[in-house]
Amino acid sequence: MTLEIRPFIEANESAGTFAALLRFVQETEHEIDPHHPPKGPGRLRADLIDDPVFGRRLLIAVDNDQIVGTSMLFLNRLDANSEKGEAIITVHPQARRQGIGKALLQATIFESRQEQRSSLLFINPMSKASEGFWAAANCPLAQLETQSRCQLSAIDPERMASWIGGYGPTAGYRLIRSTGACPEEFLPHLIALRNASIDAPLDDVDWDPDSW
Repeated sequence: MTLEIRPFIEANESAGTFAALLRFVQETEHEIDPHHPPKGPGRLRADLIDDPVFGRRLLIAVDNDQIVGTSMLFLNRLDANSEKGEAIITVHPQARRQGIGKALLQATIFESRQEQRSSLLFINPMSKASEGFWAAANCPLAQLETQSRCQLSAIDPERMASWIGGYGPTAGYRLIRSTGACPEEFLPHLIALRNASIDAPLDDVDWDPDSW
């Protein structure tokens, strides 16, 4: 194995390298959720863009021109957690148990220190294999989140209608759709909703509530 770990910056990459990254993401995400539609190039590019909350740094592990692992580092820009970061480390199923995850972990810690971060929160899917990896890395489990998928084809429309009285949305409420940034007139209400959720239990996660 000739392993190289380096930053991925799309503007500096060839079309072939981007295509290899897309294949890697599609294959590893399919392992986690086989029923989820594969990610397209537009969505992948959107995942690499900085935003007001997080700066993003992607590291790729390359072996013989093949991408075998990635580490996505999220650098929090809000005041409450400006000294912290989050990361997701992923290794291709066919390349595990070869030290790639450990090398990505070391590179992610180095990158975080370069960005003046004092702690990292890893937000990875859990499995038997990953439990052993994180235990060996001395990264204890702090919180377990569960996601539930609703199959729309299995929904009983009559039951849905009975839950809302058969008359549509409750009187006094309306549904508003917007694309992109929140419309200015609704921004104070969205901020209030965001701040109302900061008292959610954090278990053992070392994370301070952000004020929106």
